[in-house]
Amino acid sequence: MSKGQRDHGAAILAGPALGAGELGAQPSAAEPLGEREPRTAGREPREERQFLPGVTPLRPEPYHRYAVDGIVAASPAMQEIIGLVQKIAESDATTVLIQGESGTGKEVLARALHQWSARRHAPFVAVSCTALQETLVASEFFGHERGAFTDAKAPKRGLFELANGGTLLLDEIGDMPLRAQAKLLRAIEMKAFTRVGGVREIRVDIRIIATTNRNLARLVVNGTFREDLYYRLKVIPLSLPPLRDRPEDILPLARHFLTQYARSAGKATLGFAPRAERRLTEYPWPGN
Repeated sequence: MSKGQRDHGAAILAGPALGAGELGAQPSAAEPLGEREPRTAGREPREERQFLPGVTPLRPEPYHRYAVDGIVAASPAMQEIIGLVQKIAESDATTVLIQGESGTGKEVLARALHQWSARRHAPFVAVSCTALQETLVASEFFGHERGAFTDAKAPKRGLFELANGGTLLLDEIGDMPLRAQAKLLRAIEMKAFTRVGGVREIRVDIRIIATTNRNLARLVVNGTFREDLYYRLKVIPLSLPPLRDRPEDILPLARHFLTQYARSAGKATLGFAPRAERRLTEYPWPGN
């Protein structure tokens, strides 16, 4: 994770926004705290800030008290996961499987694991397994030589080569076509592969992190996911709880996002009115 990502990332993506009315706000905008400064000759007028309903210029509790490299975590469950990930990072090449609902921050956690490891200065390469075309999986992962197929007019490095020395993230591995899984398994086991149309074996040193919002064990039973690949990936399994199961994270996350929005708009740091905080914590946050 780059410095910019650490500054702006968070472990949870916001779900459907709560409207001002849902937060119990009054229809008119709140006035800023304190009296307005009178205008005097030779002096620029002070900016008159207007605040959204439910938002007040209170001094907020700093969200960074609960942040580790941009991952906001006040709940015991998330703090335990962060501690575990920091320990995993010390093991140079352990394969990790991160499971959780969409929006729980699986990729953010994967990037943090890479950043905390000795591989932090090497590439972090992410691929969406959902978007992979079955006929092109081998070329995408392992690259190809010139003339390997009709449109192969020049040699191309695949994702395994691009990630060499670093980390390869297999995002939503549960969506990978079954036939492609065998090719992936062999490359993970051998730490080597051959480009499409090539004869030379290429060895790589990468950490594999896979994420999924699906129940892979159930997919194995259903015959749509390889059992051997499943166990190869889940050397260390991590499960990210949904936001509804860790309400302690809601307000720190809300303050985190509010602070970021205020900074990007060049405004003063804001806080939430007590009623707005209650509505935020009571909301079930579908989709995280």
